Amino acid sequence: MRRLARLLVVSLVVCVSVCAVSGGAEDVRRNAVAQKVSEFAKTEWSSAETALSCGRNKYNSGDYAGARTELDKAGTLYAQAESAARKAKQEKWIWTLEGLKRGQIEPEMVLIKGGAFMMGSNDGLSDERPVHRVTVSDFHIGKYEVTNAQYKAFREASGYDARGGDYLRHFRGVRSNRPIIEEYRGGMRFVYPQPPPDACPIEWVGWKDAVAYCKWLSDQTGKRYRLPTEAEWEYACRAGTTTEYSFGDGENSLEMEEYGWWAVNSGRNTHEVGSKKPNPWGLHDMHGNVWEWCADWYGEDYYSKTPETDPGGPSSGKYRVLRGGSWSRLTSFLRSAYRSYDRPLSPGRGDDGFGFRVARDP
Repeated sequence: MRRLARLLVVSLVVCVSVCAVSGGAEDVRRNAVAQKVSEFAKTEWSSAETALSCGRNKYNSGDYAGARTELDKAGTLYAQAESAARKAKQEKWIWTLEGLKRGQIEPEMVLIKGGAFMMGSNDGLSDERPVHRVTVSDFHIGKYEVTNAQYKAFREASGYDARGGDYLRHFRGVRSNRPIIEEYRGGMRFVYPQPPPDACPIEWVGWKDAVAYCKWLSDQTGKRYRLPTEAEWEYACRAGTTTEYSFGDGENSLEMEEYGWWAVNSGRNTHEVGSKKPNPWGLHDMHGNVWEWCADWYGEDYYSKTPETDPGGPSSGKYRVLRGGSWSRLTSFLRSAYRSYDRPLSPGRGDDGFGFRVARDP
């Protein structure tokens, strides 16, 4: 019970701290109730810890009756903390479909005004050449990468089953520094890392999973959510700059430390979205954290024949485009112009470090 209460209280504190309140009076009320009950749960937890410590001291001093009283008290307080944490979690509209319908867990979007830029790099790989002029129209793009909480809301509300039936199944991998979970199934012991926090970007999603999320979000909101085109993604990533990264040229680890998560500083894990500085247009994690799917088919020589206005990639292909690099890559993979790709396999067949952010028509 003590461990369960601890997990509930900690997860609740994270949820309350990262969820922004928007909407009507009912939302404000629910958030206020959740905050209040959350504080009560933390207080009860602290009191339970105090009672437990006191009980141990009494036991060690030979006061067994007093120890029993304190331990009983601690058990009651742990139970109250658990109950309060559960109630507060129920009040958090951020995880409900009703909240989504009121527009409260839609990804936070940034309006990108259209314009022209020079796409590609003459100093990069062959598929980044030639540098060419591209004009894109106005569009919205996610301020952050889609998070575990947002993807979880989609799966729970829609019943989407991505190969295996558990969107967190992939986290049972080889990450070495997450808290360990043990399970016993069929007489066998399974040990795997605890899933990352809800505010971390979703990963291990395939291109088709990302498209399914966009379609569901569109159906629920009446707005056309989609993946960004490769041209939109690079335009938004550059944010008016012409340098290798939105913050400058060169693989300066000190600057990258401020703007992105990559192989050197990530600890081989994703990290909460928005925990690094944004680019000049207010977009976070455009360099690193997780790779981001784009709508386009990948074409190695597409830049030599791309239309100038709103290019959408080749009409067909074998691979879909990925951009931005990830927590497992060196900084050269995080350049604004760097292109990657992978197969758009069946749902649930994404790879380690594959995520996405959404775009939307104005």
